[in-house]
Amino acid sequence: ELNDSSKEELLPGFSPDFPYIATCAELDKYLEPIVPWHWHRTVELFYMKSGSLEYTTPKGKWTFPAGSGGFVNSNVLHSTSFQTSLRVSFNGEEFISNKVIETINAFKVSIRSFAILDKNRGAQDISITISVPSNQELDKIIQALKRLKGVYNVTRSSR
Repeated sequence: ELNDSSKEELLPGFSPDFPYIATCAELDKYLEPIVPWHWHRTVELFYMKSGSLEYTTPKGKWTFPAGSGGFVNSNVLHSTSFQTSLRVSFNGEEFISNKVIETINAFKVSIRSFAILDKNRGAQDISITISVPSNQELDKIIQALKRLKGVYNVTRSSR
């Protein structure tokens, strides 16, 4: 629960005598890939089992990929955004990967990583990790990628 006026996140089970809470957040269950600016009285310690997360504070941004973790002290204003990976499968030409990048860039989102996963018998799979402002915007990107000539599959990995 978020107090709109103060941006304090009110966490269940919080006690001033023990200001720590452990939770397991399943990022693919969130309605949107961003948690707006907030703070809480508890210390936040987290580990990224899979996916990638970007923390923003007034002092900067930090990205935490799978296998890493972080610590946010109590009373620190922060927001988080989840990174989404897309797997794009296509036949044929090498230059289609440039078209994929151009298509994503047209939506003015950040490309965090790009990798060729598999290349055999004229087919290729690439993985692209991007930051998106909403699931609705992500759906538009996926539809645009599916319309590219030669693309036969676009799948979304868990965040």
